[in-house]
Amino acid sequence: MADLRAYRVSRNENQTEFWGRFGVTQSAGGRYESGREVPAPLAMLVLAFADGVLDDVVLEKSCSRAAT
Repeated sequence: MADLRAYRVSRNENQTEFWGRFGVTQSAGGRYESGREVPAPLAMLVLAFADGVLDDVVLEKSCSRAAT
């Protein structure tokens, strides 16, 4: 995804809302939006979310399983 910030803004979400669904802090998300390289696993999650393959329910379940 070429412009993460534009995508987030198009969803009408702040950085905390958007990046939090992926387990990423607001500050790290801001760095990714400013051009820092996004780790491949995170990039795949964001792309799957943008393509509708993943939704908030699936991501929430995945995050809660990873925490246990």
